[in-house]
Amino acid sequence: MHPVFVYNAIYPVLVGMFLALPRFVSELRKKGQYKYDWIKFTAVGLPVLYIAIFPIVLVISSISGESQLTLLKALYPPPVSLYIMKSLFQGLTAVVFGYILLTSF
Repeated sequence: MHPVFVYNAIYPVLVGMFLALPRFVSELRKKGQYKYDWIKFTAVGLPVLYIAIFPIVLVISSISGESQLTLLKALYPPPVSLYIMKSLFQGLTAVVFGYILLTSF
């Protein structure tokens, strides 16, 4: 089950990167220096990255048998937490992260 969580967290990032690929290629064809917009990446990219990889954090914390995230475990019993991890919001934020990753050039 762990590879499924990793796949569900990484696949939308790749989709976002594919959506940004035409703009990225057109930027690479321009002459001049290339810069990376660190402000855009830090302000938008890092928060959505955290939301996108949160299922992986839950899986890694539960591998040892005892979750390190006891507050989350107390707030959301396992069936509800599985539903939250598979939510549309997590997928959309992963797509946004993939898009931001390439469009920050």
